Amino acid sequence: QKNTAILTPARGLVQESDISIVYNPAEVWSKVTTAEAGVKSPYLPLGGFMKHTETKGATASFYVNGTGFILYTAVGRAQGCWEVSVDN
Repeated sequence: QKNTAILTPARGLVQESDISIVYNPAEVWSKVTTAEAGVKSPYLPLGGFMKHTETKGATASFYVNGTGFILYTAVGRAQGCWEVSVDN
């Protein structure tokens, strides 16, 4: 499923709620504050919110027209891992 909005350098940073990001299945993703997630880092997400899921196989998809992106994520023993796929 291709998104209608594409992330470009001109758009700058986008929030987790941006229409460019498609969460699948949507109902297993929840919006949490950095405080709820226990984030203690100088690299906090802008706006103070993140998306969280405990569902194996859940995805967050987006299209980028540029040279890269930054993914802010929690790190630790109780955290899962990301699998990043890049297509052209």
